[in-house]
Amino acid sequence: METIGGDLSTMTPRPFAEPHLAAIRAISTTCHYQPGEIVLEAGAPQDRFVLVEEGEIEVADPVTGERLTPGTIGPGQFMGELSFLNGGPLTLTMRACAPHADA
Repeated sequence: METIGGDLSTMTPRPFAEPHLAAIRAISTTCHYQPGEIVLEAGAPQDRFVLVEEGEIEVADPVTGERLTPGTIGPGQFMGELSFLNGGPLTLTMRACAPHADA
């Protein structure tokens, strides 16, 4: 059976190294989300790069609100879709699921 991902083990999310995080912090704005709060909504344009520094983000079904996948992204990882590069709408809803440390 053909797949579009090839060897998916090579696509395992890996956190950024500290020098890369420092460079991103230098040009970014910090936002805080509480668990359950929508970070990016399906159908909206993906108009920003989202890097998780604390807490976790999960994928949620835009209709039912149920969690779609068992995995989350956490500190040092980023989220996004191809739509970030081509200006298209998001296909998935991203929701905070763990608080930041000072919540």
